[in-house]
Amino acid sequence: YCKKSTDQLKLENLEKILNDTSSNSFQIINETIMFGKKKKGSRILDKSLSEGVNAIALIRGLINYLKRLKKTKIELAKGHGFDDAIRTLSPPLFWKDKNNFREQCSKIPLNELERFLNSLHEAEVSCKTNSQLTNTICTRTLLSISQKTGKYFSV
Repeated sequence: YCKKSTDQLKLENLEKILNDTSSNSFQIINETIMFGKKKKGSRILDKSLSEGVNAIALIRGLINYLKRLKKTKIELAKGHGFDDAIRTLSPPLFWKDKNNFREQCSKIPLNELERFLNSLHEAEVSCKTNSQLTNTICTRTLLSISQKTGKYFSV
């Protein structure tokens, strides 16, 4: 690629070459699951797992997403505004994700987030003890959460 070009290799060109959409895929999966879009979530999960994405990585990705939701909800409960609450997140919330994140914070109760986190932790342990069923455990757990979150949004 560089031999044919006199330009320096730039990050955006490298991203196009490598077609790295993994972090974007995780965000899409997390939002789809948390908005209760079970059918779309199932398609994305099947595609990701068939492309070799690690099931435990998907579970951990949703755990981290839920921890961020939980932390924000706790800050909101302390009386902070949404913008102040998300400033406590590290890494910072990407500006394009702000509206969806705000909607999920406002609609999904804290105790429900706790239940989801417990379920995900149990799923991670199950995946590690039943390696042949890892993809099945991951899919069932994430779609179960998706079904439960669907009641908070008009799907």
